[in-house]
Amino acid sequence: MLKTRFTHSFGIDVPVVQQAMPGVSGPDLVAAVAEAGGLGLVPVNSKLSFDDSVAALQQTRLKTHRSFGVSLGRLSQTVNVDALCDVLERNNISIVEISARSPFSLLETLKSRGHRVINTCGSVRQAKDSQKAGADAVIIECFECAGHRTDRDVGAQVLVPAVVDALRIPIIAAGGFVDGRGLVSALALGADAIAMQTRFLITQESTAHDAVKGCLLQSYETDTLLVRTSSTQHLRALKTPVSEKSYRMERRLIYRENLETFINDATATSPFETGDLSQGLASVGQSIGRITDIPTVHDLIQRIVSEADCVAARLQTQSTS
Repeated sequence: MLKTRFTHSFGIDVPVVQQAMPGVSGPDLVAAVAEAGGLGLVPVNSKLSFDDSVAALQQTRLKTHRSFGVSLGRLSQTVNVDALCDVLERNNISIVEISARSPFSLLETLKSRGHRVINTCGSVRQAKDSQKAGADAVIIECFECAGHRTDRDVGAQVLVPAVVDALRIPIIAAGGFVDGRGLVSALALGADAIAMQTRFLITQESTAHDAVKGCLLQSYETDTLLVRTSSTQHLRALKTPVSEKSYRMERRLIYRENLETFINDATATSPFETGDLSQGLASVGQSIGRITDIPTVHDLIQRIVSEADCVAARLQTQSTS
């Protein structure tokens, strides 16, 4: 039941993707996801030097022989692609996740070097463009997510099947998924896997500060705000003094450049690293209200698989009764 087009084509056992989180998804987390049968992504981001990024990839490879990938994120437009591909090939890494805002020349270069490319999108149009450009799969980020690739706030129940109807390549649904029930629902909508970021943030292998993990466990599904809504890339963040100030500034129609400066300054400090939620923006999804423990990655993925099997069996029983 848990084998899909995505698991077959990307060489993994479980249709679960750990989305990259700079400063949080280090080698321990990514390797643990790979060892548990999912697809982990190592973030290569502007906060790290190229040498530090290479070191993170090498450390992850030392911890697992199984498939994992690299996420370029916002760095997609500035990365030295040839140098990166050389590093990936030396470490037997063939999977690269990029942003839908990346130039298609990047996708073409990665494909020409033999890499499988996952493009993260926020709309049907972006997903169709990605498929046309040669992407091997897409992550479709829905309204429930922490980060958004567009300003079109469409939830998973509508956006996922809309993308499924428009594409031929595997589709990974992101936004609000934390357990086996969510996985089964995504598969029922036509997706081939789920991607989780907030759920993996609160695991034992995550490098997020323990104080933040503890605070997030006390949060509800209503404890997030959408900020940067005056731009084309919304951001969902935990309700904190910083996010609430940003929210108020937008409602007062503060000059956009001033607002962007404030948000850029806020995101320069990561509460996940410092443990101080009064400083910086803590980007989390609405699923924060459904997370009640801090498991190991292995236990989390095993639980998701077990729950999904139970749900599928229950549905099968109901359909024949």
